[in-house]
Amino acid sequence: MPRKRIFVWLFSTLTFVALIHLVDAISVLVFDNQIKLLQLYPLINEKLQAIAPTAYFWVSASRPSFSGGSPVQ
Repeated sequence: MPRKRIFVWLFSTLTFVALIHLVDAISVLVFDNQIKLLQLYPLINEKLQAIAPTAYFWVSASRPSFSGGSPVQ
């Protein structure tokens, strides 16, 4: 049972991070802001800042949910 709890915590954290990136991408497109969250990655910061805002949005929006469950039928 503890292993399942670790996986739930891990995948819910990944889903939350993906959702935050999606919100950041929407704010870049709608309010013409600068991309802020990609500055947090120290080793590839410069390369990530070169991403076009529309590409950032579509990559953020197309990430699968990390919930690990099967879709509702």
